Amino acid sequence: MRTALIPFIFLASVSLSAQVSYRGVPYIRNFAPETYRGSEQNWAIVQDSTGVMYFGNNDFGILVYDGVRWEQIALPENPIVRSLHIHRDVIYAGGVNEFGYLTTDPDGKMTYRSLSSQIPANDRPFADVWKIYSIGNRVYFSCELDRLFVFENLKHVKTVALPHASLFTFPVNGKVVAGTHLEGLMTLENDTFLTMPGGDFFAYKPVLSILPWEGSWWQVGTYSEGVFLYHPETGEISHRFPSPEANRYLKEHSLYHAISLPGNHTAYATLEGGALIID
Repeated sequence: MRTALIPFIFLASVSLSAQVSYRGVPYIRNFAPETYRGSEQNWAIVQDSTGVMYFGNNDFGILVYDGVRWEQIALPENPIVRSLHIHRDVIYAGGVNEFGYLTTDPDGKMTYRSLSSQIPANDRPFADVWKIYSIGNRVYFSCELDRLFVFENLKHVKTVALPHASLFTFPVNGKVVAGTHLEGLMTLENDTFLTMPGGDFFAYKPVLSILPWEGSWWQVGTYSEGVFLYHPETGEISHRFPSPEANRYLKEHSLYHAISLPGNHTAYATLEGGALIID
């Protein structure tokens, strides 16, 4: 089991280009906020099939970089972009009381189009859209104020009430799973969230990530207690995280997010200590 510590490369205050690339070391270029015309804090990053990158900025909407030029795409009223997601070549964005997608106008210019305008008044406000993900044909917008909006073909299909004190929801093996403060892990069944076998183990443990692991096991990452292995069918909990050293590091530096990478690698982002890549 190998672990690599990768310091975060923030889009911060120094702009430079690597002049020499040693064998195996990629060129790295950092962009100052003055260059990309945004604030230092970026909440989300995605890259489309053509290599264009999209950044959810804290103060200036969506920043788009095509390798040569930077472009800003504003959201209505509040400029914060909390989440980004690509589904079937459509870029979705979530902000505060606002979410939608990017489209191209007749002049070929990329613009933002709201989807949240379809949400009825009794489901507003819904605050921050922290997660966007897709399962099958449907796209899910998971919001801070206990709302999960479900869309298909850019149309609002339904709204599902999230369990009280939910932090985030996650797509795992075709299921929607919520990490809740009071009841632990819950899964969506017929528009109702039900407690999973052994899921109450994660009550009062803020769940920040859930990823499939070997066999039927899941990796469940918590804010300050590290990563646990969890079997969703039996409810069994295992502390046999592949790298005890990495798990100690995640506990000490506050796990925030995790993603699966090609080649059976997993990247764990922390709030205080950069990122870990584990194979």
